Amino acid sequence: MKRLLPILLALSLALAAPVAVARSTTMQEPLVVRVTGANGMPLDDGTTRATILAAAGESKWTVQAESAGRLELRKEIRGKHVVVVAAVYSAGEVRFDYVDSVNMNYRMRPSGTWSIHPNYMTWRGQLEDAVRSAATSR
Repeated sequence: MKRLLPILLALSLALAAPVAVARSTTMQEPLVVRVTGANGMPLDDGTTRATILAAAGESKWTVQAESAGRLELRKEIRGKHVVVVAAVYSAGEVRFDYVDSVNMNYRMRPSGTWSIHPNYMTWRGQLEDAVRSAATSR
């Protein structure tokens, strides 16, 4: 019995390791999203801000803080996960930078790259798409 316990422990750890690794992906640098109206022209600062706010509201992000050229947006999912990004914007463009998260496996890998739960990349991408879509309706 004493021999069986270490073997079972090692086996359970070996089986659990791939599951833990599968729940994280390399953090991708944020893209600069071009914010152009229906006429193809870049939006001014105020309209860019309004477009970000409209897209955030539709995508269930809330404003946590605001300063000139920066909106801090928060998304809470099922009371379990929290993601905070900074929408850094100027006339006709916005970039969503990572600020903070809860329960999203955000960490530095031994290779020196940052990783996070794959859903973060999905939610950030959806927010970028929502901004593009909201801009074309202006």
